[in-house]
Amino acid sequence: PISYSNAFVFWYQFVIIYRELITNFILVMIAVLVICSVMLVHPGAVAIVLMVVLMVNVNLLASLALWGIKIDGITTVCFVLSVGLVIDYQLHLAESTLHQSGTRDERVAKALIIIAPSIMLGGFTTFLGVVPLTTA
Repeated sequence: PISYSNAFVFWYQFVIIYRELITNFILVMIAVLVICSVMLVHPGAVAIVLMVVLMVNVNLLASLALWGIKIDGITTVCFVLSVGLVIDYQLHLAESTLHQSGTRDERVAKALIIIAPSIMLGGFTTFLGVVPLTTA
């Protein structure tokens, strides 16, 4: 005889969630490495982008622990989606910096002037897309 309950489906996620989170994060970082390698071509820029994505996600996990938020299916999905947001902004900034001329500081300043409006608009539209979810 097999015992079954609808609650079992939801309970079982807590058994596998940490393994799934780690697996998803490793797969996402491999995808980020491949995409950045193709888009940026510069190994130093790829390493910086990967480190920034890693640091942001470690910070996110630490914030979840600090706030007492348990890792479940929803936080795992949000965690993986956060990689997409971070890589979007970082890849645009790195690509724009590589195409500027001058000293390191001048290149970063020029890249920020060029790319900042697009990054701010992307952040604002993401915020507008998330606001309706606060009432759900």
